[in-house]
Amino acid sequence: MSTTAVTPTAEVVNAPAVAPSTPVVLTAAAITKVKEIMATFEDLKVFVDATSAMYLNGCTVDYVETLEAAGFKFDNPQVKSTCGCGSSFSV
Repeated sequence: MSTTAVTPTAEVVNAPAVAPSTPVVLTAAAITKVKEIMATFEDLKVFVDATSAMYLNGCTVDYVETLEAAGFKFDNPQVKSTCGCGSSFSV
């Protein structure tokens, strides 16, 4: 699986500067889907609050299409346990 490291740039208001030690990584499939989405809208902005950012550190984002569903899949190396449906996790 090929991946590309993404260092996001964003305007943050009233939040401390946080420099992640490992940025979120997007796979080639995820990058292709993001570019596709960006081509249909004027701009794409992703906002992550400082508390959530620490839980995403080192996370890999992929885009997956199956017969049942399609969407972005997050592979987070910090996850220690998950629920049965995969909607929630603990670190």
